Amino acid sequence: MSEDKNERQAETGADDARVNNGTSAQKKPRGRPFQPGNPGRRRGSRNRLQKTIKAELERDLPQVIAMLKEKAIGGHVQAGIALMRNAVPPAKERSEPIRFALPRLEKPADAVNAMAALADGVASGELTPDDAKALAAVVDAFVKAVEVHDHAARLEAIEASIKKGSQNEGH
Repeated sequence: MSEDKNERQAETGADDARVNNGTSAQKKPRGRPFQPGNPGRRRGSRNRLQKTIKAELERDLPQVIAMLKEKAIGGHVQAGIALMRNAVPPAKERSEPIRFALPRLEKPADAVNAMAALADGVASGELTPDDAKALAAVVDAFVKAVEVHDHAARLEAIEASIKKGSQNEGH
């Protein structure tokens, strides 16, 4: 098949250099097409079309919000949802501390009493379920930290005993 191609090129006089508009047959390396020292457009920068669209939207935004508000007041549920979703910022997490006395946590077994206290706090109305969930995450993190510490100590003891045993065999 390559012989046919060579024959056609010979007959027509076409070669790779002429097919590429008189440039050499070498292809430009792939990747960033910028010259050294030119990083190109900054990441996140907008082109002219994006800037124009944003300016148009910002210009008409007060009228759009007023229209959505009127429709939402008139009973159009989707308009109310769109207004609430886009015009009202989402509620932030609470920044004040939770006032609740947890039992002291010293070992993983203490987590059982702490979780029981959280359940009692929710049942009595002293804690909201979300507050109890946040405190339960603290108890869980404590248990994991203690377990990791205990595993590390046990591993060190095993390694020391193996090392001591191998030294005794050498004598």
